[in-house]
Order: sequence, then C-alpha cells, then structure tokens
Amino acid sequence: MGEKNIADLETTAIREQAKTPQGQKDMQEMLSQFPLHAQKYIAYLTLGAADSGIDENTLDAHYGPRVAGTSGVNLGSKNIKFEGNYVYLGDNLKARGTKGFYDLLFLKDPKNYTQSDLANYEEFIRKSNVAYSGYSPFRQINRYGGSKYAKFIKNIYPPKGKGENVQVASGSLQPSNNAKNTELDEAFLRGNRRLTS
Repeated sequence: MGEKNIADLETTAIREQAKTPQGQKDMQEMLSQFPLHAQKYIAYLTLGAADSGIDENTLDAHYGPRVAGTSGVNLGSKNIKFEGNYVYLGDNLKARGTKGFYDLLFLKDPKNYTQSDLANYEEFIRKSNVAYSGYSPFRQINRYGGSKYAKFIKNIYPPKGKGENVQVASGSLQPSNNAKNTELDEAFLRGNRRLTS
C-alpha cells in the first residue's frame, strides 16, 4: 500500500476515533495546549473542515498549511509544527503564534494582523517556498490570484516584465489598519519579535 493510502487510512482512523466520547475527550485535551485562537486551526488539520467548525471556503488551499501524509503538516516544502504558543518551520525558524499570525497562515483573506505578524509571515513564506510551483525556488511563482496573492504574495515576489526573473522584495508587507494585539501579544512584542532555535 502506498504512503498516500496509508496516510489516508491514518487520517480516517483519527477522524473516526475523534467521534467517540473518549476520542472527543482526548481531542479537547490535545487542543487545550494551544491558545484559544489557534484551536480551530489545529482541529481543522486534525479533523478536517467538516468536524472542526471552520467554513472551508475561508481557508487558503494554495498558500496555507496542509496535511502531508505521514510526514505531518507542511507549509510548502517545510514541515510546520504548532506547539503551545509557538509555530515552528523546519528546524530553525520559530514565531510567536499570535491570532494575526495564525490568520495569515490559514485564511484566504486575513484582516487583523500586526507588523510583527507580517514580518514572521513573510519569513515563513520565503523559507517554505510555498509560493513557488511544486514548492521549488527554481520554478515559477504560483499566481493564483485572490486576495491572499494580491495583498501578500505579490508584494513578497513582485511580478516583473515578461521573460524576466522574479524580483524578490523584502519587508514590503504592511499591517492591517484594524490590528489589535492581545495583552500576551503586546508583552511578547515588547521583547524579541522572533526567536530562532
């Protein structure tokens, strides 16, 4: 049986187990280790949209995290981990898991985020190669359109003239006008913006 089929069976088994009373208790216990704003996204990755309470139409299927079979969850070509109040990409990139950062990662049209969230998001986009076709930096940028591309990806990788290489812009993203940080986010922002392992 191929890796994809095994992964499908494992995912189905997890989702079926989560429908039992013990499975629901275990799921709530697992989700309780994450900030409240992150729990719906973790539930989505574990249970799928139908059982997580998320409207699947709001989620970013092109540039967002995805379950990658037996290797866990990926953002582009890198493994992404959600542990407590932090999000890890690969082995050496760590960002504070604020509400704005989670929204940037998962939603098609995120609205509430800070400059710090944007800086972390831009770094995750660059390091994960999620914007590239096949997640390879040697291929073209995926220009799917939509608000995520128009507001973010296009600003990180602005299109150039026909036949020219893609120009990479750095630090060109701006925070939303209605961004509000929680007290925890504010405390974090007074310290280091981003920590690396």
